[in-house]
Amino acid sequence: MVKFLQIFPLLLLPILTFAQAPSSCGTPTIKSTWLKQYQQRSATSLKGLDKDSSLLYIPMTVHNVGTDEGENHTDILKVLDAFCTLNEDFAAANIQFYLKDGIQYINNTAFNEHDSVKTGGLFMKEYDVPNTVNTYIVKDAAGNGGYNLPWASSAVNKAFINRKDHVWAHELGHQFTLPHPFFGWEGGVSYDDSIPFDYQESAPEYVLANYTIFKDTLWGDTLIIDTVLVEKVDGSNCHIAADGFCDTSPDYLSVRWDCTREGVSETPQTDPNGVVFRSDASLIMSYAADDCASQFTPEQIAAMRSYLQEEQSDLIEEVINEAPIVDLPQLNYPIAREAVPANAIDLSWEPVPNATHYVVQVGITSSFPGSPGNFETTETSIRLPELPDNRRYYWRVRPYNLAYTCTDDSITESFEVTGVTAIETIDGLEDLLIYPTVMAKGSPIKMELQTSQLLTAQVHVVDLTGRVLYTKDIKNSLGKQRLSIDTNTLSAGVYFVGINNGVGQTFERVVLY
Repeated sequence: MVKFLQIFPLLLLPILTFAQAPSSCGTPTIKSTWLKQYQQRSATSLKGLDKDSSLLYIPMTVHNVGTDEGENHTDILKVLDAFCTLNEDFAAANIQFYLKDGIQYINNTAFNEHDSVKTGGLFMKEYDVPNTVNTYIVKDAAGNGGYNLPWASSAVNKAFINRKDHVWAHELGHQFTLPHPFFGWEGGVSYDDSIPFDYQESAPEYVLANYTIFKDTLWGDTLIIDTVLVEKVDGSNCHIAADGFCDTSPDYLSVRWDCTREGVSETPQTDPNGVVFRSDASLIMSYAADDCASQFTPEQIAAMRSYLQEEQSDLIEEVINEAPIVDLPQLNYPIAREAVPANAIDLSWEPVPNATHYVVQVGITSSFPGSPGNFETTETSIRLPELPDNRRYYWRVRPYNLAYTCTDDSITESFEVTGVTAIETIDGLEDLLIYPTVMAKGSPIKMELQTSQLLTAQVHVVDLTGRVLYTKDIKNSLGKQRLSIDTNTLSAGVYFVGINNGVGQTFERVVLY
């Protein structure tokens, strides 16, 4: 099948192909049928802007892709920061995303570093979660900063997943039917010879753009040749030229570009009437550098909201159960360089109102570079893997929930890992359960032991200096036995509770606060 779109009778101008810079967006600038119809009925006004102006909650699935070995996933804190920026970028549109099922992890080296958009799209079809907006964070998005496929989802290069970048918002703008403000012909070449575009000369009135290079990734058997009107500064053709939005000013820059202090492109361009202009750097859908871009325009917002309400209404949720997070975690233990054994490093903190998830950061310096790393949990305590002893570590906690990730870290505390690690086996002791391991002072410590032979031993409570503060004899125990240890005489702090029979011992770390 061959499909021709908007072909005008004047076919003597050069036919240009679409070119992309490796660090830019891999999404072709092709208007969807829906957007063409929408712009025809709304013309240059905001008619049909909103069926309502309510906040639209959109469920999202974020796929953090790594290697087959489960390595090199994007840092969870960078994902949270980027998600925060994404929601800030869409705040003016009254659209908020939330992580419906948290952050998903995929171990697939071929997907993590795929070299073609088609390959990425096929993987997306395999992993896409229905009834959500799916985004894949990868190491190499087919050589692009990101791309969106109308028949699949979006991919974003992990290099652009951080607090300041807007690539994610750019790709979701595409998903919600927005094209680039430029059309790509400026970076094209003819079928015969390379034709570098000279921005100092007047642009042509229109060109024919050949999008056949995208047939393998989009339509398979479709040849697309489209007439592209070149937008003029006077606005006379803004509703039918380029992206069709009149509040996105002319922009012919189809490669990544920097902006001036005034928020416009460093490169001047010349429209078909000979008028010299500079592109607006604030537009998220342009190729302006991320520290320049900041907004969707009112007409772009109108189109996205209408598209969601008309074409993807099944995604919209009126209410979600998440609420903003205001407070920071209060760290309980360990604090103030408190000594802990290498094989029982339990960190605990107070629950934070509205928080459902926590990221615990542990580092060898207070700036937290590198290992030991970040640990995710839905609890208010976590046991770390065994760490090298006789050194100081720093830790802090960042709370978040599935809708609000613009949160701050707690204060930073520290602890010392001691050389206390060994737990020796006690013959005949089949099972020992000590609980809870974090509790308020005055609450009893419960102990359950199961023995397969007669056992005579002592229960001890020991502080970090090695002093025995509590002793209870166990004589000729066989089978299951339950004990309770009173903590009213103990101060808040860290203790080791366990059993010693003179030959072997086993202890559990317990925190009283």
